[in-house]
Amino acid sequence: MEIQREVREDFPSLRMLLNPETQNIIKIFDSLSPEQKLELAIALVRFSQRRTLSLLGENLTDRDQELDHWFYNEANSHSQIIKQLEYRNSIQQVVDSKRIKSLVSKELEPILGKPFSRRGDLGYQTIINCWSVKTWIEIGKGTFRYFHTIFHQDEKSIRLGPGVGVSIGVWFGLGSINTPWICTTEEEAEQSAKSLNILCDHFLNALPDLLEGLFYEKS
Repeated sequence: MEIQREVREDFPSLRMLLNPETQNIIKIFDSLSPEQKLELAIALVRFSQRRTLSLLGENLTDRDQELDHWFYNEANSHSQIIKQLEYRNSIQQVVDSKRIKSLVSKELEPILGKPFSRRGDLGYQTIINCWSVKTWIEIGKGTFRYFHTIFHQDEKSIRLGPGVGVSIGVWFGLGSINTPWICTTEEEAEQSAKSLNILCDHFLNALPDLLEGLFYEKS
């Protein structure tokens, strides 16, 4: 399981995200023993994919639900939210959105090619057998976030995956804690763009095996 590797290697993917929310998540995990980290991480993935578990004939355990509830109470505590707001308000200078778009485009071109959309945000398309995988990069002043959507090519309105799209937050069961990169310096922007390259490349390389055997019946 991907999350087991992430825990074993001390969350290298999560640590790529430069923002206070993710730093808070990592602190929560760092406060736990190795065994507790793994138990919590697996429970979060199971809880976020509870519908899939049901289709496989499995059910959430009471422990899964208990850990998910505990995690979100910790992550969304009043003191943590105040700290995050104070951090955002303290930022005096950020990287211009045009510069971020340039850096992101440069990093993604080797794996995704040219974007089909460049108006404001960036959009890319990758075809894997009968599936159309779109990668979206939402860019603002000093920040950007990403997500993937997966469509069957015969039904453009049907999407495979969570309604919010697939990103590292959803992939690891963090749900709404799907946070952006915050770039206050050129160095941070360059580092963040490289991190996005790594995450997208990893996901797209894993997709052929994940999609193998899936079929879509046209309604």
